[in-house]
Amino acid sequence: MKKPKLIIVSGMSGAGKSTTSQGIARLYRQNGIHNHWYHEEMEEHPIRWANGGEFKAGNLKTEEGMTLNIEDMFERWSRFLDNISAIGGIHVMEECLYQNIIRYFFSGGYLKEKVIIYYDKLMEILDRVETRIIFLYSKDVRATLEKAFEVRGENWKQLVLDPGDDQYFQIHGYDGDCSVFAMWEDYRNLSDKVFSRYKGSKLRVEVDKTTRQWDVHMRKIAEFLDLKYFEREEAELRDKSRYCGRLYNSEGKKLSLSVSCVNDQ
Repeated sequence: MKKPKLIIVSGMSGAGKSTTSQGIARLYRQNGIHNHWYHEEMEEHPIRWANGGEFKAGNLKTEEGMTLNIEDMFERWSRFLDNISAIGGIHVMEECLYQNIIRYFFSGGYLKEKVIIYYDKLMEILDRVETRIIFLYSKDVRATLEKAFEVRGENWKQLVLDPGDDQYFQIHGYDGDCSVFAMWEDYRNLSDKVFSRYKGSKLRVEVDKTTRQWDVHMRKIAEFLDLKYFEREEAELRDKSRYCGRLYNSEGKKLSLSVSCVNDQ
């Protein structure tokens, strides 16, 4: 099997994309293989943040606007693939494939049949380089999100549960938080469908956030990528109090972060 040039880790919020993609980058380093890792939130992400952000070329709620957005996404991926072909090496990318993109389609009330056509065309573009897709399939959508709420806090929870003016809820109706969870299940199912249509090299990993199966998943991923597996080393922080206090950004006035230690955490 040819070595991949691009590895994409996809899945819904809270499924473990960041941890998994970072773990893959670590495994490559431990195997003595240099790689480029693209975190979903990095400022210069070539897909998500280029040209002011994804799906900003047109209005989400018009056919003309969505056509512009789709053409823009194809151009972004084409430029990125040309770039990594020129750079060489292995590139590990977190998301920008299913999650946020399908949410844009849902927000604009875009027909699922047309979403599938978009992905069929995108998969053809991705096949220009040796691509492998790892899809983190959340078995229990609500449990996955609620676990993420615990970690990411109340503000992120309210952001996720806010229906906003999504066309999705105008089409399907809205009846509180249960409707939002149902929407995320619909997203998960559509992601699984377009993933199943991909004919290239891929791995579906079932994620259960109620159990800790990190090593099981990463061993499976290491085998999929033809890598030797290494145990993850946990960094131990002795004397945690030395990291407590109030931290400021480089200008010392715009942003601050208060760090404290509670129950030795």
